[in-house]
Amino acid sequence: MIRTKKALLTFTFYLLLSGFFVACNNDDDDVDEDATVGEVMTLDAEGEVVGGSTVSLDCESSINQPCDIEITGTADENGIFRHQFKLPMVLRVRAHKIVIDTTVEGTLPDTNQIITRDSICGETYISVIEGEVSRQTVVLFNCD
Repeated sequence: MIRTKKALLTFTFYLLLSGFFVACNNDDDDVDEDATVGEVMTLDAEGEVVGGSTVSLDCESSINQPCDIEITGTADENGIFRHQFKLPMVLRVRAHKIVIDTTVEGTLPDTNQIITRDSICGETYISVIEGEVSRQTVVLFNCD
């Protein structure tokens, strides 16, 4: 009986220990270690994550060079948009989201539903460095 309890306790200890090592394995979303990745996180004015925002990356053209980079995507539920690049570069980041709020006024059966739409937006720049995951945060405020 004691031998069975000791074996069970040893097995549980090794199981927990192996789970710890598996949990510590960070594969960074299966991104190649030598990849050139740009990652943009979108936050609102209170510092809360803004998931589902539209993120646009583009370059600013100079006098003699046209801008031929335009990347648009949607941030995930964690407010992060990732894109892998072939070359390092500096890009302008623009992000926005339309926030819809619905309020109901009155008592049944005489109620009014008021739907308000507001936009939050922000802009910054990101320097994408070769062979690294470059991260930049853009804060979204009320658009004017």
